[in-house]
Amino acid sequence: MPVGNMSPSGKSFSGAAEYDLAQGKYRRENKSKKPEILSQNLISSNYYKDIGRDFRELALENKRCKNPVFKFSISFDPKENLSDDEKLNFTKLVMLEMGITDEHQSMITRHSDKAHDHHHIIANRVGLDGKVINDSFAINRLETSCDKIEKQLGFSNSLAAKRRFVYDENSDKGYTFQSDNVSSKKQTINPRDKKKIVQSNKEFILKELELALSLAKSLNDLYLILQQNKINADFRFNKANKLTGVSFDFNNFSVKGSALGSKFKAANVEKQLLLNSNLISLESLSSLENEIDKEVSEISSSDLMDITPETLNTTLNRTEFTHSSILDDLIKIDKIINTKL
Repeated sequence: MPVGNMSPSGKSFSGAAEYDLAQGKYRRENKSKKPEILSQNLISSNYYKDIGRDFRELALENKRCKNPVFKFSISFDPKENLSDDEKLNFTKLVMLEMGITDEHQSMITRHSDKAHDHHHIIANRVGLDGKVINDSFAINRLETSCDKIEKQLGFSNSLAAKRRFVYDENSDKGYTFQSDNVSSKKQTINPRDKKKIVQSNKEFILKELELALSLAKSLNDLYLILQQNKINADFRFNKANKLTGVSFDFNNFSVKGSALGSKFKAANVEKQLLLNSNLISLESLSSLENEIDKEVSEISSSDLMDITPETLNTTLNRTEFTHSSILDDLIKIDKIINTKL
């Protein structure tokens, strides 16, 4: 009785691969997750950045598809004692049901950090022919697909009684909707309670966004960090590819960055990411300059007596060049911070 878990269609292939392969920012999880690439189609690399570039190159063939990343996972019950081949075959058959064919780039990665094996699937919604996989009601389709392949392969189908959608070969739609597994009572919320919920969601987004902005060095970093707390970030760009707006969604509550404060307007978000991405900060440059001054001042007079005029000139020129270089860097960074954005 494998269980499927669908992720919303996304924008970052490298971010998805970075997580699945436990590389980059997730490299510390490599030993626990023990990621293993089980299958790749139209991809040759095992490094997340290269994989992301391969995916993106094809996705750009259809620029109308704004969220080309198709991602889901399948977990297997250890009590079924399925072999590795049986699990992989199940995953591939489910992928076909979801519309992922040989015409689509894809990668299957196994994680072993839990009591049960689970496969992570990344696929490109844009195929070689430029056509896009439909992601409408993808969660329902994944549930139906798992149920269908379970029955087809003779696996345990004990979860069928709890699923909302099950495969039905006698139905024109190909599935049956089990309404008993869906709450029919529409929850009514008191206006005062609704206001509290909205405020709580807003405060949660604000708290997590402040933390994420202190760590992220790019929009991709920001998106992935927020995703870990189920906050979806939406970035809007103009024709010149300039970031013009940001908004955030959590628990069916959406809010614009500007509504959270001027700090979270598009321009200021971009400015903060630029600051975070600077490899050499103003403080480190100042510290380096102080260290050089200290080293120069510690040269004793006896040492100076042993230095030839040529060596002394070389040393002074090198020190002058280093100070000049630091000053140039300070000026450049100051201009970036105060004039670029």
